[in-house]
Amino acid sequence: MSGGFGELIWMKGVQMKQNVSPPPPSKESPPPPPPPPPPPPSPRPPPPSQQKHHPPPPAKSVHSAPEMTTSETKHSNHDKKHHNSNEKSHQLAKKKKPNLGKKLGLVFVGVAGMLQVCKNDILLCLSILRNCLGFVLENIMLRLLCPVSKE
Repeated sequence: MSGGFGELIWMKGVQMKQNVSPPPPSKESPPPPPPPPPPPPSPRPPPPSQQKHHPPPPAKSVHSAPEMTTSETKHSNHDKKHHNSNEKSHQLAKKKKPNLGKKLGLVFVGVAGMLQVCKNDILLCLSILRNCLGFVLENIMLRLLCPVSKE
């Protein structure tokens, strides 16, 4: 590695040496042939992903924007009123009870995803649950997946 940086580049497969003086000629072997020049870049069309798929939109005229009629404004105001009443009812529902359903849904989505990862091996899934979350969740899952009939 007497050549330094240039030889390191040469070892990595780059075709041209940089910042290296030619090695002294040795009497035992002929000098190595010079590397072939890189091929000239050929002009190619851009890949299809870069080509435009849509023509540019036509120029808009000054009179192209329609005026909103009075019936349309009444309709849009009507939609706003319904939207506001829906928001109020949602706020009241949130105040009445905690949103446990969403949390349980997320737990079940996570368990379903883990079952897919475990390739539907329920025992492996349950062992992961037991190691991660303890026996409480494992017992819940066992009761849900394998209900025991009361006799």
